[in-house]
Amino acid sequence: MLLLPQFIGSLALVAFLSSLYGMVRIRMRPSRAQTLLGLAFGLVAMLQMSAPLEMLPGVILDMRNVPIALAGAFLGWRGALLCLGMAVVTRASIGGIGMASGIMGMIIACTAGYAWNRATLSLQPRRVTQLFGFGLIVSLHMTAAILLPWEVCAAFFATAALPMALLNLLSVPIAAAFLEHERVRMLMEEREGADRPRDPQTGLARLSHFRREATALARGDNNGIIAGLVTIRLKGARALRRSLGEAMYAQLLGAMRLRLAQMVRPEQPAIAVTEDGRIVMALDFRQVAERNQVITEIRRILSDHAYRMMDAAELRISVSLQAHATPSVQELEETLTALALQRPAQAATTQCAVVGKTSSLRQSDLPAARKNVRHDRLFAAANVLFATKDG
Repeated sequence: MLLLPQFIGSLALVAFLSSLYGMVRIRMRPSRAQTLLGLAFGLVAMLQMSAPLEMLPGVILDMRNVPIALAGAFLGWRGALLCLGMAVVTRASIGGIGMASGIMGMIIACTAGYAWNRATLSLQPRRVTQLFGFGLIVSLHMTAAILLPWEVCAAFFATAALPMALLNLLSVPIAAAFLEHERVRMLMEEREGADRPRDPQTGLARLSHFRREATALARGDNNGIIAGLVTIRLKGARALRRSLGEAMYAQLLGAMRLRLAQMVRPEQPAIAVTEDGRIVMALDFRQVAERNQVITEIRRILSDHAYRMMDAAELRISVSLQAHATPSVQELEETLTALALQRPAQAATTQCAVVGKTSSLRQSDLPAARKNVRHDRLFAAANVLFATKDG
């Protein structure tokens, strides 16, 4: 019963960690989220060791293995190792005859959590039986007591082993239930987001939806409704995103979509956006035949007139175009696959390829102020800086 305050404090800390877990995993990239959460779980384990029950000089009892096991189960290997490392360093600094046993117990708890996660990952969501099984597995950390001197080991199993096992069966399933609830909620939100055919902020279709529609249309098309693709890259996109902010930048992409809508036939797939921020639209047979005029028209539609931004400020943009010939379904699928796999760093190109005839726009052919991507970004930043207001 002397461990009861630690049990209550552990549940309170885990409730905080569960809310932090949901917030961080949604807003951050997975690697950064694991690192931050590993630090948070490690800090909780350190707090548990700051006020332990000292069974004998150098032998301490606490609930530190609860956050360590949860880190192994829910944070991934990066977060789990970070949490475990912080706890091991803290226990080593305390020292005593129970140091080796305590460190081994933490390793067992973390490994048990990781193994439990791998074994039950296919279960969505995990049920009460799996959560209680998790509590039983975590209790294996007590087997590390065999590293203690024989008299101390016998005293531990005679007096403290059963109460700690009971507290593990109470605290670990409850704490895991909090985190499991957040994990399932995030999975549902990710699936709902992936199933949405359009981006809610820009109104642009997702590339996966565009691919399904375009491929199906190409397989059943006899009138040349989709004979090619054109991708549009906003020059200086990163500088514009930083200068305008995410919300205003999304509105700019939405405005570009509305301008391009006049060139899309109703039966064609909706204008889409790739992961690296390029806009993709379909070309029909007539547009492919008049490719030069179409590319000039797209550039004119997007760049000739300024965009009205916040506080009546006006913004002019510059774009680069790349067209792709897709006379067959196979070529269409290959092109869309390449677009889906291309990374932002690879998309920073100054090529303008025309359907049926590819002409490379070399760096030396560009104006001096736009010979590289850095100049494009400076150009975009200057657009924001010198935006004029109606007066």
